[in-house]
Amino acid sequence: MKKLIPIVGKGYTENFFEVNMSDDDLMNQLHLEVDANHFATIAFELNDNGLAEWGLEFGDYLLFCSSAESIRDKLILVRSEEKVIIRQARCITPDISILSTPGDLFPPLTIPSENIRIIAVLSGVIKPYEGLNIVRVGDLV
Repeated sequence: MKKLIPIVGKGYTENFFEVNMSDDDLMNQLHLEVDANHFATIAFELNDNGLAEWGLEFGDYLLFCSSAESIRDKLILVRSEEKVIIRQARCITPDISILSTPGDLFPPLTIPSENIRIIAVLSGVIKPYEGLNIVRVGDLV
């Protein structure tokens, strides 16, 4: 069995970027076919080299899910004001959050924790050459 998750857009690790994740907009996005047992709810196409040290490259699809588990040192999707960024959760406390990239390719961000919201945690990666299937949901009806 397979399921479809929306590809929200291009994802970046260097700077915060704008993205619209309203339900209506997500339904109009391209969708990525994944195994039905996968926890992923959204995907981004990586559009910079900030995760190269972990073997993640420009064009890879990053799959994210919500998680109640510890996020320390995991790759997370973070919202601040109306923008998001993909970063490693180096240190998250009630007071301060330090977000980095592996090997500190880009300078770590130190942000008051009250100014961010952790939206999702990386749950998988699909390389473009791994037989990925991208579909337009509107084409299925």
